[in-house]
Amino acid sequence: MNNPVLDALLGMAVGDALGLPFYLTSRDELKNHKITGLVGFGYHNLPPGTWSDNVSLALAMAQVLADDYDINLIAQAFVNWLNDKHWAAAEEFAPIFQNSITVKAIKRLAQGESPFRSGINSDFVDNSSLHRILPLAFYLIDKPIELRYILTKENTEITHANPLSTLINFYYLEFIRKLLLGNNAMSAYFDLQETLPIFFKRMNIDPELTEYFWRLIYRNIWDYPEQEIFSTQEAISTLEAALWSIFQTNSFIEAVLTAVNLGGDTAALGAVTGSIAGIIYSSNNIPKDWVDGLAKKDQIQKLADRIYAKYFHNIKIPY
Repeated sequence: MNNPVLDALLGMAVGDALGLPFYLTSRDELKNHKITGLVGFGYHNLPPGTWSDNVSLALAMAQVLADDYDINLIAQAFVNWLNDKHWAAAEEFAPIFQNSITVKAIKRLAQGESPFRSGINSDFVDNSSLHRILPLAFYLIDKPIELRYILTKENTEITHANPLSTLINFYYLEFIRKLLLGNNAMSAYFDLQETLPIFFKRMNIDPELTEYFWRLIYRNIWDYPEQEIFSTQEAISTLEAALWSIFQTNSFIEAVLTAVNLGGDTAALGAVTGSIAGIIYSSNNIPKDWVDGLAKKDQIQKLADRIYAKYFHNIKIPY
């Protein structure tokens, strides 16, 4: 039987590992030297199959969720990653993005700050909380929408206190949830166009924040030409570029390679695209050498099995 948790987690980790060596490489440069598979070193100077900080944090969160939801234990898992290499992809661990908002917030947790006050409210809404939030979708699979929003906010704000970060993560998790429940990508996209404006209005979300979703809610992202798709470290750009890559392609390989070859924040874009493509096409369609070359693939498999057994045994999914 197919395990959509494994599909998503492997897709995330593989996509990240494909993109990480080329982090901040320009699109023009990649047009002449395309990413075609797992390579090592590059930006992070670590072996092939190494993923970035935010995948480590996603897997640390997933390990907590395999038992149950506890915001304090999730926060402690993040601290354990920083201090004790918990879920680090390589023994030569040091935070790859040492000056990131995420690392700064986790240092606050390590100093005793509550996870309800540790997040940093930056004017620039970067994509690192989006990059790590995936496992929450598994816990939220059968929860009502109001609780899904509250817990998305709670988990986002461990590191990112800007309310726009919460909204972007909420869109992504809602899209993932629809895929997990058997919707195809197109129907998930159109469903969110219909339901999210109503929900945002009901929750009294600032209309200025919802304007950031203009191209996703009121337009079809696949209609935009490549030059109007951005792949920066900005969270909304990463979300749009990931969905654009999904809708431009017809396989896991095509989707993630299209995404990472957009350049820019190739690690986050590979991870977000890979998580979506993994569910759509299943991890059976990820190249074997990519999976075999992935750091800690056996641990990911065991973790995915635990999460599936806990949260999906009563969910009717048409696999």
